[in-house]
Amino acid sequence: MTPRSISRSCLALATLVALLLMTRPARADETASEGSPHRPFIIALSAGVHAFEQKLDLGSEVAVSLRGGAGVNDRVTLLLEYVHTTPARKTTGATARVSSVRGLAQVRLLRSSVRPYLLAGVGGVLFNFEDAVDTAAGTATFGGGVEVEPWNRVSFFAEGYADIYRARSVTYSSTGEVLTTTERSTDTVGAGMAGIAVEF
Repeated sequence: MTPRSISRSCLALATLVALLLMTRPARADETASEGSPHRPFIIALSAGVHAFEQKLDLGSEVAVSLRGGAGVNDRVTLLLEYVHTTPARKTTGATARVSSVRGLAQVRLLRSSVRPYLLAGVGGVLFNFEDAVDTAAGTATFGGGVEVEPWNRVSFFAEGYADIYRARSVTYSSTGEVLTTTERSTDTVGAGMAGIAVEF
């Protein structure tokens, strides 16, 4: 199954879940008293495109993500997210599996049904290369987006962010000995994503 077909399946599943939630009766415990904090549990699915540093020779590719978290209040949500994509080398076509896990803080700038927001967090990224030694690095994430809530408990969002990490390039011999090592550099993975979120 390709990343593109995975993303279509995830979005279709998210749409089905959203429709089921919208049609179920409201429970008494879902009606918060006036003045109490709004602390929903959130699950979101999204798909988009990841772009990589030119020196990696990786083309832009479809990415899919799953995130979950809980609201601290009606403006701040803490999230844990997993993102996966499978780009290919531009010159050879060899693929790489790139996975990211990160903790994020989402801060909404407005309380209306259309809400711009900021994202920030920390995590890690793993590059599993088909034609080279695998590598991993810690990341810092910064970005922003906008979410629209057309129905109660269901929202759609679009966002852009950058994963910033520091890494060095190492070349090994056939016996595993280090041949060359470069200085660490600061690199970026950029992304544009869109998806659906459901509150519980």
